[in-house]
Amino acid sequence: MKKYLYPVAYLFLLIGTGVLGSCSKEYETAPTPYTEITSFKIGYYNGQDTIAGIIDGSTIHIVWPGSTEWPIPETVNPEITVSRNATVSPASGASIPLEDGTTYTVTAQNGTAKTYTIKLINGALLPSFVDETAINVQVGAKYTINLFNTAGDGSDSLFLVNDNNEEFKVIHSAQVSVGGINFIADQPDGSGIPAGDYYAKVVNKYNVPVKSSTKMITVTEEPSVPYIYFNHTQTIEVKRGETFTVPIRHYGEQYSINRSRFYYIDPGTGYISFLTLNYMGANEAYNEVSFQVPADAPTGINLESDPGLQIRLTYQGSNLATNGTGYYPHNIKIVE
Repeated sequence: MKKYLYPVAYLFLLIGTGVLGSCSKEYETAPTPYTEITSFKIGYYNGQDTIAGIIDGSTIHIVWPGSTEWPIPETVNPEITVSRNATVSPASGASIPLEDGTTYTVTAQNGTAKTYTIKLINGALLPSFVDETAINVQVGAKYTINLFNTAGDGSDSLFLVNDNNEEFKVIHSAQVSVGGINFIADQPDGSGIPAGDYYAKVVNKYNVPVKSSTKMITVTEEPSVPYIYFNHTQTIEVKRGETFTVPIRHYGEQYSINRSRFYYIDPGTGYISFLTLNYMGANEAYNEVSFQVPADAPTGINLESDPGLQIRLTYQGSNLATNGTGYYPHNIKIVE
């Protein structure tokens, strides 16, 4: 009988190989099921600040800060982080419309998906009417509509809107109106506004309109009130005793100017004061009027924008109104 002798080391190798072979297994990592948005941020104010979305279940609450100077934009590019191994669509950094109902879908590694919906809370302050008290206006005269949240830079525009949705933009008579809009009841080209009842509509510089709920402005059929308007492109310097000429609208032979005042800030007191000018008459077309500065007028004074150059008018011999000029960036200055 044959006997086989194996070295001890060889036997151990066989045993070890058998043991190891019988215990070898492959392990696979299960796909992750997570579908969470962990961070949702929107840059604003030219990237100087960030708005963080608040995630509540499947809703992304976005509270836009209250400011008339930085309203809600039409689109944004949120930076988003999600659960490990998950993806989000639209992708982080992609442009989306910033409005209620915009959705995101987060898809987990295992294919599970969850949809998130944006809920937008508008904190931006728009102009609103203090009240809608009815006012009667004459073309050319100055009035005020009281408003909350007017823009600090005077950029709000005021329109009169009739039942046919025809709009008539009026002229601002102050650069900045605190608590309202001061206006001349006329269009910028001086073409007037038809008599009738109108809604008031305020439009901010971002073209967001706010319209009154009632027809609060009535343009009457009374005679138009003439007003001086400026179109000079640099400061007018006038010496004592000299005459200067400025444009006027809605003037005619049936009107007369019986008083004219040049308002300015008294450099000695800091208070507003006035200088009475001499009215020298109108041209043949009645679209320009001339005034003379008195020989004893103070010098170095500038026309104050409100009330500006003020005239008191009569119409067919009867007192009509007192009217001042609106804001204008180029001044009138009395010099030596």
